[in-house]
Amino acid sequence: MHSSSGVRVAVAVVSVMMCAWSASCAVGVYGDPIAVMLDRDTDFRFRRRAAQQAQAQLREDPRWPTALQSLLYKPAYPAWQRRYAIDQLIERDEDGFHQMLAKRITAITDAQTLDYVFQLARERGWPGYTAAAIRRYGRPLPGVPDADRPDRRFVELAHPDQRLEEVAFEVFASQHSGASIRDRAAAWEVLCRLVDRPRAESLLEQAADSGPLVVDLKAAVAQLHVLPTTREQLLWLGHLRDPIRRGWWERAAAMVARLGADQRSGLALRHLSILLNVDEAMFSLDRSALLRRLVGLIRGEHHHTPRREGAIEHVRQDLGYGSDQLSWADLATLCLLTQALRDTSLTQHLFSQAQADRLDTSSEHGGVLDQAGGTIVAKTYAPAIRRHDRVFYPPQEMIDHLYTALAHYHFHAQRYANHEYAGPGRGDRAFTKRMGFNCLVFTYVGPDHLNVDYYQPDGVVIDLGTINRPTRTDR
Repeated sequence: MHSSSGVRVAVAVVSVMMCAWSASCAVGVYGDPIAVMLDRDTDFRFRRRAAQQAQAQLREDPRWPTALQSLLYKPAYPAWQRRYAIDQLIERDEDGFHQMLAKRITAITDAQTLDYVFQLARERGWPGYTAAAIRRYGRPLPGVPDADRPDRRFVELAHPDQRLEEVAFEVFASQHSGASIRDRAAAWEVLCRLVDRPRAESLLEQAADSGPLVVDLKAAVAQLHVLPTTREQLLWLGHLRDPIRRGWWERAAAMVARLGADQRSGLALRHLSILLNVDEAMFSLDRSALLRRLVGLIRGEHHHTPRREGAIEHVRQDLGYGSDQLSWADLATLCLLTQALRDTSLTQHLFSQAQADRLDTSSEHGGVLDQAGGTIVAKTYAPAIRRHDRVFYPPQEMIDHLYTALAHYHFHAQRYANHEYAGPGRGDRAFTKRMGFNCLVFTYVGPDHLNVDYYQPDGVVIDLGTINRPTRTDR
């Protein structure tokens, strides 16, 4: 048994040790306070103390502003740390900071931080933040109801006498000083989200021809009867309007001019290359006749429905379910692609590529269907990033090719018996929704059989049946 004096000595020793430990965690004692401040696994209390030390001792260190930028823009930091970074960056160089922040506003995905940014913009009168708020409003903000979004609220408070679509149009039409081409493109995307197509076309007509964005959009409506509505489609339009593709544009415009009103309904950029490749017999058919032709092409085909919950969404893939949503140009696309997949040379190349994909566990494989020398060919592209075996990251070269091609394709070829993945996954459907392309996915349902699913930006998925290996020389 210990004596009472022994207990007092032990307590005193522990107290000294605790004081020493506390002193080691006080301000001014971290060997590398910036590293501690940025460490997401460190307790918040220690991050704060490290930030105080770095602020006091390393304000002139070039790592300090870089670390503050990391706190603001990189993921997984809490709102209080981002707010601290904003305050410090303002103190260093308010003008330079708010100008850069306006350019990078879409990199902020935390609603509390956005609310603080726009509060400061209002209080301090930062110029250019109407355009920045419209651009941010064009991007998703998960978990926040539309009416509660800080970017929308900023616009409504800054322009109480105008509707949101009116402000978006003003930014698009470059009536807000300092609006960049990126701001204007984002404003057009927001505008098209807020109003229907006739209203968007009416507003476009009112816009002065103040730059290539407006000029190109007006040409797209007048000559091609298409209305690009997203940032990616505007990039696509800019690609097509390059003078080196004038001949392609003029041929597409000539084909569109031959269409009747019903055939032009729902026309989009992804249909233009299709029009340049349909035969006269198909071109002369109305929508009902085209639908009958497609039904005949896939009648008797063996179809496969994905059975894996979660990995592949269960989406109706039968033509009878999706046909009402298909425009004349959609049906022409489906007929052209279905006919092309009966070509032995094309299917041989597709099976060879599927086999290469099956053996490569670093990435899915994919490419572009295009017309070359009077036939449709499958050109494969190496992925931009190799991350894992169930995703394909398309390179920019492939995207550029798709602007004047027929369709994008990729494989679900991880194994021969891949029935549960027979269809586009969530990422696949998000890709076509964002980019606007016609897309196909080929899924192994046996060593000599690939199931074919077509999917398009509005969410329609059509199972076109199964193609068979012409030979088995690649096994």
